[in-house]
Amino acid sequence: MIENVLAKDINGLEPRLTRQGYNAKVLAELLNAKPREIKSFLSGQLASGRAQELQSELRQRESRFSRSH
Repeated sequence: MIENVLAKDINGLEPRLTRQGYNAKVLAELLNAKPREIKSFLSGQLASGRAQELQSELRQRESRFSRSH
């Protein structure tokens, strides 16, 4: 029963972002991307070049946010 409740990868990218309030829709708006592209990114199915772009943008936004708070 516990396996049905817990996320398989609780420390994966998507669960971590979700815990911080970032779902696919919010990330799509934040990164100026389509929700489908974000879902592919989160599931590891996005082309590596584009995935690196999104990951870089997330890191930049994270560092700007952490410096301002």
